[in-house]
Amino acid sequence: MKERLTLSDNSLTIATKLSEGNPGALTVVIRTFNEAEDIDPTSAFGSYGPALLLDSFNIYGSDIWILFKDVCHEDMASLIGLLRAVQLGITTRTELYRAITLNDMTDDRRNEILEAMYQILPEFNFRLAKAE
Repeated sequence: MKERLTLSDNSLTIATKLSEGNPGALTVVIRTFNEAEDIDPTSAFGSYGPALLLDSFNIYGSDIWILFKDVCHEDMASLIGLLRAVQLGITTRTELYRAITLNDMTDDRRNEILEAMYQILPEFNFRLAKAE
């Protein structure tokens, strides 16, 4: 699949394209714009990092909501952390897709992935999202 985002996109068009009209996904994408830099200060793309990763992994619409709600239990740092873990090669797109589509990622496995990601990126702020 081809990515949908282009260099001419802004926050509004990115959120619209990624959410595919799903209100939950739209909320998640907007929250990533607002929270990403505080959660993941080392991301080269700042507040746009999670959106670019979602696009490059072809995760859109209801899949974004499922990832946030069911896989990450509404924890933004976990969502951003899992995306970064795929980017860093700690887990695979396939494992992430299976977690979204088949709901087969256990909490223990998610935490194992996030812990491995934190070992590589110790500046990643898991506590920020959990304190909300």
